[in-house]
Amino acid sequence: MFLPGFTHPGSAALFGPVWPDLVTALGQLRDAGATVIVDAGRLGEGLPAPLVAEADAVLIVTRTSLRALAGMRLHLPHVQQRVDSLASGTQLGLLLVGQGEPYGAKEIARQFQTRVWATVANQARAARVWSDGVAEGRGFAHGPLVRSVRAAAVAIEQHVTRPELALQTHLAADESSVR
Repeated sequence: MFLPGFTHPGSAALFGPVWPDLVTALGQLRDAGATVIVDAGRLGEGLPAPLVAEADAVLIVTRTSLRALAGMRLHLPHVQQRVDSLASGTQLGLLLVGQGEPYGAKEIARQFQTRVWATVANQARAARVWSDGVAEGRGFAHGPLVRSVRAAAVAIEQHVTRPELALQTHLAADESSVR
C-alpha cells in the first residue's frame, strides 16, 4: 500500500484533525505484522506531531554533498527537538543517498552526532522507476539501487527491532571500512 505525501510542507497542517486516526490505522497495520514507513516529505513545520509521538524511528534522508549537508545542518536541531519533546523511545537517525559523494557515513555521523542507519546508492536514472513510473530497464531488479534499498530495509528493521544488534553490526562495518 502507498499513501502519497504532500506536495507542499504547509499542507500537513491542514490534515491535522485526521492525524490521530491515521496514526491509529498505521498502528493496527504494525500490530498485524506490517512494517510501516511514512515519508513525511521535505523538512519544515510539516512534521506531524502524532506521527512523531508514535514512531519507532525518525530518519532524515539526505545526500552526502556539501549543499545537502548544509541544508540538513539547519533542520536537524529542529527535528531532534521535535522528536525529544514528543516521543519517548523514538530514535533519530540518518539515511544517506550516495555514500561517499563526497562525504562518507562515518564522517557525517561524527560531524552531526547522529547515527547513520543505512545508505542507498545514488542512482537517479534507476530511481525514476519508483518516482516517475518509468519502465524498469534491464538489470534494474539486481542493480545497485535495488540492492542498496534492500540492505537499507534490513538495517532499519534491525535498528528498530534489535537496536543492540544494529549497533554491533554498525561498529563492525565501521571497523572494516577503516582497514
